[in-house]
Amino acid sequence: MKEIIKKIEENKLLLTVPNSIYEKEAILNASYKYTDKCYINIEPIETITEIYFQKKNESINLESIALDFGNELIDQQIRLTTGREYKVIREELVKKAFSSISK
Repeated sequence: MKEIIKKIEENKLLLTVPNSIYEKEAILNASYKYTDKCYINIEPIETITEIYFQKKNESINLESIALDFGNELIDQQIRLTTGREYKVIREELVKKAFSSISK
């Protein structure tokens, strides 16, 4: 299995994700959920995106956060994908739900 998490310094980690799987919006949404625990820097580079994590305090376990971040990233990408897939259905349901109000 390819190593996607690399320790840079004592308090910094790098997570590398492929742009072919994860969209910018999914990466940003996942990142936002972890800004209370660590500093995050996102660097898009051609076919990958590098996500740097830095501890905000010493009690933080960066490796655990990076692993959790990976799961959150999957969740955010699935939300984006299914949102697009069911957009038309959702819009029709909203239209029907509010049709009596607009009359």
